[in-house]
Amino acid sequence: MYLRQAMVNQFASEGGRGGSPWQRLSPEYELEKTITHPGMPILRRDDVMFLSLTTETEESFIESDPLSFAFGTRDFKAPIHHYGKGNMPVREILVLTDEDKRAIERFIFDHVNGGAGLGLVSIIGLE
Repeated sequence: MYLRQAMVNQFASEGGRGGSPWQRLSPEYELEKTITHPGMPILRRDDVMFLSLTTETEESFIESDPLSFAFGTRDFKAPIHHYGKGNMPVREILVLTDEDKRAIERFIFDHVNGGAGLGLVSIIGLE
């Protein structure tokens, strides 16, 4: 599924895929995390958010109807990280690049016009 793979790439690049690399962890939190969660990169402390965006879990959110679709996570931490809050910096999670937008437009066009079977449903993984 296209959006799930985009999320894998966004996390792997620590935000760089979307054009705005995530701010580094504070030195204090980075030290704590190396002790409590060794080897876990930024935004992957417990992996609830990452797994909900890259695989199908109870926290995954996908809805569609003939006129719209929504993709995301129910993890309460996602909007805090995506938009920032208090001393938590903005680390945009779901960012659609121009390439993503063109791919989605092609999928929608194919779906609406009965094209190659690569319609909207394929984008969000509901096939």
